Amino acid sequence: PNGDGLNEVFGPITSGHFKSFTFSIFNRWGENIFSTETPGETWDGTLNGTIVQDGVYVWQLAYRAVTDEGVEQKRLTGSVTLLR
Repeated sequence: PNGDGLNEVFGPITSGHFKSFTFSIFNRWGENIFSTETPGETWDGTLNGTIVQDGVYVWQLAYRAVTDEGVEQKRLTGSVTLLR
């Protein structure tokens, strides 16, 4: 996120009905620096309004969703590299 209007936020693209939803971002020390339970809410590369340093951050998405086949439950993890 550098103010150019491209890639200003990071988060999962969602659709459907969720019974539970948690999306979190962690720094390299494992501290939770962003968390939401609202599908569609994204991280803007800040912590309490302060820009975080460039680097690799771990994300985690845990959800339970209603599908045509029933209830689906998943926990996904990955990393995102923040550059300005």
